[in-house]
Amino acid sequence: MFLIRRSTPLLAVGVALSLSLASCGGENKASQCNKLTAATDKSVSINKKYEEQLQKLQQGSSPKNFNEAKALFGKLAGIFTSFSGELKASNQEATKLSFSDDKLKEFHTRYIKIAGEQEKLATDGNKLFQKASKLQKEADFRQLGPEFISISQRSVSNTQEGKKLVDELKAYCADTK
Repeated sequence: MFLIRRSTPLLAVGVALSLSLASCGGENKASQCNKLTAATDKSVSINKKYEEQLQKLQQGSSPKNFNEAKALFGKLAGIFTSFSGELKASNQEATKLSFSDDKLKEFHTRYIKIAGEQEKLATDGNKLFQKASKLQKEADFRQLGPEFISISQRSVSNTQEGKKLVDELKAYCADTK
């Protein structure tokens, strides 16, 4: 009986000490939020960089003939090749992140899905622009219309999902600052 009474305070101190050490070793919600926010910010930065390149290309003169249009599609294919490569590297980094917070795990899973779709869209866009740059007849452009529309619609939908995720992540992490 004496042994139990005497060891109870020691046990309580031991448990409290181990819990405090465990929480020091792990990341808190704020640092986990910062990791995921940094990954989403990097994706946004990559997207913005290539969006600006596409806008610059569009601000140039419009193609006046079939060959100029093919050349423009070739330039677009090049932009999308670089875009896809940067997204792939960023996504590989983000995939390696881990989180102990359940909500952040959910956000991370959604982010990886959205980022993967963005990478696929860039790859698909690259292939489509390459295909368009190699067409032999102007009439063949019409056949590519449904593919352009599909990629465009998927891109809009994925962008909306990405913005929704970023807003939810910011709201969830707001109370950590």
